[in-house]
Order: sequence, then C-alpha cells, then structure tokens
Amino acid sequence: MPDAMRIGLTGASGTLGRRIRAELEARGHEVDAFAGDVTDSVAATAWASGQETVVHSAAMVPVGEVAADTARAIAVNVGGTVTIARAVAKAAGRMVQISTSHVYRPLDEALAEDATLAPASDYGLTKLHAEQWVKRILPDAAVLRLFSFFDAQQAASYVVPALAARIEAAEFEAELDLHGAQSVRDIADAAWLAARVVDALEANVSGPLNICTGSGVKIETLARKLSKAFGRSDIKFVPVEGEANMLVGDTARYESEVGTVADFDLDAALTRFMAERGSA
Repeated sequence: MPDAMRIGLTGASGTLGRRIRAELEARGHEVDAFAGDVTDSVAATAWASGQETVVHSAAMVPVGEVAADTARAIAVNVGGTVTIARAVAKAAGRMVQISTSHVYRPLDEALAEDATLAPASDYGLTKLHAEQWVKRILPDAAVLRLFSFFDAQQAASYVVPALAARIEAAEFEAELDLHGAQSVRDIADAAWLAARVVDALEANVSGPLNICTGSGVKIETLARKLSKAFGRSDIKFVPVEGEANMLVGDTARYESEVGTVADFDLDAALTRFMAERGSA
C-alpha cells in the first residue's frame, strides 16, 4: 500500500473530479481541492505551493460547448493548464494532467500513446495544446489520456445520459434513430476510470498514458445494453447512415508501468448507472 500523500486537485466538483477525489480519499490520501479560477496565476501559485502532487482535471469539456465558445475553452483548457503547470513548477511539485483520447486520430486498431495526434474536435485540439505546454513546462509530468466514460451525474449531452433520456421517453415498440451506430468506443464508468487514474498516480508514471479498458463496444451494442438495463426489450434502434470510426486504447504501456488493467463489466456498470440515476 503506497504511503498516504497530500494531493492537490483541480476540477474536484466536476463529474470525473468528484470520482477521483472519492478514490483518493478512500485510499487514505489527503485531498486539497482548488476552489479558485485556474486562469488566476496568483491564486494558483499560492495554492500549489503547499502540494506534493497536483492532479489537474479542471477543463471545459462538452464538445458542443467548446465549439460554441472556443475562445473561452482555449482560456480554460490551455491557459488554465499553463497557469497550473507553472505554479506546480515554481513549487517544485509533481503534476498529473488529465487529458483525453480526443487528442488522437480515430484508427481501426488500438491506439498506443505514440499514435498520430490529430484531434477532430476543437475540444481535442485544446487538450492537445494543453499537453504540449505541460511537456514544455514540466517534462516529467504524467499526462493521462482518458477514453470515453459515463456517470449518472453527467450532463444530458453525453452519449450514455442522452441515450438514457431517449429510452426513458420512448413509447412502447418505438423506433429510435441512432447516429454513429457502427462507431466503436472504449468506454467505462467514471468511477472505474478514476480508480485507474489513482493507480497511475501511485505508480509515479510520467509522460503520456492511456487510461482505458483496452476493448471497444459499438454504439449500437451500447444502446441495446442500456435498453436492457431499463428493462426495455421492445425498442428498435435504427442506424442512421454516416461515417463510422473507432477509438479504442492500447493498454500495453499501462500494463508495463502500472500493472494489469482491472476488469470492467459494462453490463454491471450500466445497471449501477441506472440505480444512481434513479436516486439522483
């Protein structure tokens, strides 16, 4: 069991940040959540001076929101990351940046950390630029590229909550159009991913590292599994023609640097999602 650490955490009130905080505290680590604006260099520097390690998870995330206000997203995702990284560097601390699989170009094979970086969205581009600045300021920082995840607290614009809302509202034997039905995603719930983030932190990794299950599921299959969790076998999903792509992570470096990737049961996770969603 690793020694307890003092961990500074940005974005602690976000969907993923809450899960990371809970996992850290469950393992006996002390968490100091940053309550300020990540673009405020004075506040960030004062806060970072007391941290052994900083996990930077604060970001403007929804792809649609980033596209709608890209200037703000650049300020938060790039500028805020620069501010935190410089504050950590000044304090001679260690930084773990939470990044995303959106930095990769989708590929019909598992993506290793050295795969082509060619973001398809403005969000992915801001996160790639943030990675580049972290490497420039703190070359030994860990950059954790998280693949898709879901959580009962996520906004309705995300894949699983959006599907859940449509299934819940569907009439008996409804036919629901499904965009991207044949696209494949490496997806887990936020709690599982947060645990893998803490595993990587405790292993003291550096550089880019995929945080993912290492296996993919078609969006159509995901929709059917979620429908089953609702007890709705009557719904028919109708694929909408369009380009399909695959975004699945290679876990070889994780297994080498951290250890065996913990099992992930998608059906059980969707059942938990339903239970937590119902109690929210």
